[in-house]
Amino acid sequence: MATLALSVVGGIIGTALGGPVVGAAIGRGIGALAGAYIDSTLFAPKAKNTSQEGPRLGDLKSTISSYGAVIPLAFGQRIRCGTNIIWSQALIETATTTTMRSGGGKGGSKRSTSSTTSFTYAANFAAMICEGPIQAVRRIFGDGKVFYDSTQSPATNLASGVRIYLGSESQSADSLIAAVEGAANTPAYRGVAYIVFEELQLANFGNRIPQIEVDFEPAQETVGAALAKLAARAGVTALDCASIDLALPGYVVRRAASARSAMEELMTGFSLVGVGSPGGITIKPRGIASTGGMDFDQFGTGENRPAESERYTVSRAEEAAMAASISLTFADPARDYQENTVRASRQDGSAAASASYDFAIALDASLAKARAEQILRDLWAARTTIDGLRLPPSFQSLRPGDSVDVLLADAWRRVNVTKAAIGANGLVEVSGAVEIIGAWAPRTATAASPSVRPAPFPAIVPTTLVMMDIPLLSTVDDDAGFYYVAGGPAGWRSAAVLRAQDNVSFGEIAYPIGQGVIGTCGTTLADGPWLFIDEANSLDVTLLDMTDTLESTTDAGLYLGRNGALVGSEIIQFRTAALIAAGTYRLSGLVRGRMGTDRHTATHGGGERFVLLDGSIGMERVRDGLALRGATFFYKGVSLYQQASAVSSFTFTNGCEALRPYSPVAVAGLRNGGGDIALSWTRRTRIPSAWSDGVDVPLGETAERYEVEIMNGGTVVRTITELTTPAATYPAADQVTDFGNTQASLAVRVYQVSPEVGRGAARVATV
Repeated sequence: MATLALSVVGGIIGTALGGPVVGAAIGRGIGALAGAYIDSTLFAPKAKNTSQEGPRLGDLKSTISSYGAVIPLAFGQRIRCGTNIIWSQALIETATTTTMRSGGGKGGSKRSTSSTTSFTYAANFAAMICEGPIQAVRRIFGDGKVFYDSTQSPATNLASGVRIYLGSESQSADSLIAAVEGAANTPAYRGVAYIVFEELQLANFGNRIPQIEVDFEPAQETVGAALAKLAARAGVTALDCASIDLALPGYVVRRAASARSAMEELMTGFSLVGVGSPGGITIKPRGIASTGGMDFDQFGTGENRPAESERYTVSRAEEAAMAASISLTFADPARDYQENTVRASRQDGSAAASASYDFAIALDASLAKARAEQILRDLWAARTTIDGLRLPPSFQSLRPGDSVDVLLADAWRRVNVTKAAIGANGLVEVSGAVEIIGAWAPRTATAASPSVRPAPFPAIVPTTLVMMDIPLLSTVDDDAGFYYVAGGPAGWRSAAVLRAQDNVSFGEIAYPIGQGVIGTCGTTLADGPWLFIDEANSLDVTLLDMTDTLESTTDAGLYLGRNGALVGSEIIQFRTAALIAAGTYRLSGLVRGRMGTDRHTATHGGGERFVLLDGSIGMERVRDGLALRGATFFYKGVSLYQQASAVSSFTFTNGCEALRPYSPVAVAGLRNGGGDIALSWTRRTRIPSAWSDGVDVPLGETAERYEVEIMNGGTVVRTITELTTPAATYPAADQVTDFGNTQASLAVRVYQVSPEVGRGAARVATV
């Protein structure tokens, strides 16, 4: 009989996909496809089937790393799913040590030194996508962040060394894996689509390998073609899906599941049913009557026609046991293939239970909603079951899964056949569940907008990184480091500071916490006084981020240190900031040469960089040690999601300006009766206090030292060293030796000397 052949077919379809599991018993009978059972005898009891979970939507997200994991199968036009790490190395660790000093000053107290070592990590690994070949990888996500996007023009690749293998049978082994493992030990993973990540920087992922998801079209397939492939993988070729030409947006099998369970999920998601026959199985849309309707006169023939009271029996499940609502979770293309859930519910009756469906299928939200409503209506319709319909031999073509229209109690009902047994007299006994006529009619997607729109690809806003070898801005920065500030146009968020000696091997050394206020000077600042407010000059500045603002202050505010800024190499303060155009300010009421930078008041050129220093907004510090003083490195400011190789480098040399003493002031000379010249001056301190210039302030060095150079034009004729007080004597005899006679006036350079870094800036004077 036909049912015997179907049992064999069902057993084969129970075979697992993706790996060997005990599954042949799962699919016994065509019930493995249709949820129904064809028996080999007329009234034999139903067999008990075991169950196995099919694909779940949650399977699509996770990144795993385990031996023996199944190779996922992907179908449809496009899908997004997690990956399995199939090869990796130990994390690449980069250590950065910064040194901080504290203490010291007048009184000879010792300085203490503390070092801090920070670590950054990169990873080399390979992640499997699915069985190949696939057509293309559209995007790659790390912890939900897009860092590769081939849909951009040009393509965006935020991780250097990403190589994609589409799973052809001729692909070569990856060069990195071969270099590590040896060519003889490196598989090409032919027939498997995978990605190799070389030195993926992990700073944006909490210094760990992120959860990798891939958005990839696997193949342009219909639902019918996918069903046929699933069945063929289990060895079943007698499957007719020719009438199923529904487009398949996407579907992935990621766990060890039987062909039966994978096929059932597709069939449920697209309202399909499987019907068995001696020649195989036919998949067709559910709810379509396969034969004409029949009334009571067709129930049996001749003496076998039942009495009116014996036509059939009707059973109905208790309402309280029915589901009042169902939820259906699926991958929503309108939400960037992320999880979405729709619900359908009944508002009447006493039922309170609920049911849920979790599909690893990409569905339009409106179609998913329609499917949920169809399933709920069908559950309630199917609570009514019909048994004992005995039909003439002309109905022997009925198979479980078929639908037939029957006139019952003067009303036409559509019955989904769950049992069709042929007796010895050729009569067909039919049992089934009532379904609503038209409930499973195909639906089309609507144009409704999704309730949550997918996040757009994050725009990469380039970073402007300004390295500043300038005097101390705070007493806590009394070390050999240097300041930097990072920022960008509107939309800039964060960046990493990279450094290399060779302009090749860059490592991350810092991460700016905030955005600095950076601009470009539109006019050139002329020379001006530094001992009183410069009311003659002004400066036009255009800010990099036009949403930033500059504010005016008062003379008292200037005294308190407000509105400090770096212009070129000079530190200034400004009293008035007048907005003259969008993002452009005219600064006036200037205090010049602050923090010992008075020697730079006449050094300005066009297009200089402007950085707001007041309050250390966005200011950060790299605390290098003295050993790196004078070393030149290459630097890059790499924005969030940006590829380091796309950023141009620049050089910067830390001269440890923060440790250099300021130039002395008030240099004077007094000649005595013997012709000796007594030189004197007033020192300043580099340790800031309310933005003062340090006149008559405590010593900021570990020891007080000065040097004086005696000048003859541009030539140094004598250097006086080892001075421990702000005074020196130039004897008349030395003047004669150096100049041939005593001098009526004398050009000198006076330096304060740091025991750590040597001379500070010179004060040039004629006495």
